[in-house]
Amino acid sequence: MDFWMIQAICFLAFAISVISYQFKNQKTMYGIRIFNDNIWAIHYYLLDAPIAALTLFISLVRTFLSIFIWPIYKAYFILLSLVLICGLTFYQATGLWYEYLPLFSTIFYSLAVYYHDHYKLNRLLMFVGTATWLVIGACNQSYPDMISSAVNMCSIALAFYRHTKPPIPIFKG
Repeated sequence: MDFWMIQAICFLAFAISVISYQFKNQKTMYGIRIFNDNIWAIHYYLLDAPIAALTLFISLVRTFLSIFIWPIYKAYFILLSLVLICGLTFYQATGLWYEYLPLFSTIFYSLAVYYHDHYKLNRLLMFVGTATWLVIGACNQSYPDMISSAVNMCSIALAFYRHTKPPIPIFKG
C-alpha cells in the first residue's frame, strides 16, 4: 500500500482520538479508544512496525476485558498484557532503541486502565503514555500519529482542566 495512503488512514484515528478525551465518562472514553486502537494497530502494521501494531492490539483487548467484561480481574489482564508485550518486544526487536518504547507506553496505559476510576491519576498516566507514542510516531515516520499525539496531549490537558476545575457560581449574592 502506498505510504501516503497509509498516512491518510491514520487521520481517521487522529480525529477519533481528539474527540475521545473530551468525554468525562471514563467508560465512554475507553469504549471509543478501543475502537480507535484498532485503526492505529492497522496503521502501524501497514507501516511495517509489528511491535507497535501488536502492542496496540494486545492493549485494546486488555482494556476491553478490564473495563467492560471482567473489571474484578483487571490486575490479571494488565499483568498478562505486560508479560505478552514484554515477550513480544524482546522476541521481535531488531536492536533499534525505539522498538522498546511501546513497552514503556504499555506500562503507562496499563496503569491508566488499572486506575480508570481515579480521574486525575488516570489522565496523567494517559498524558505520559501519549507523549511516548509521539516519539514512537516520529521514529516510525507516522506523521498523523505525531500530530495526533501532540493534539491529544493538549486535549487531555484541556479535558483535565475542564473536568477538575471548581464550579463557578452563577449568582453571587
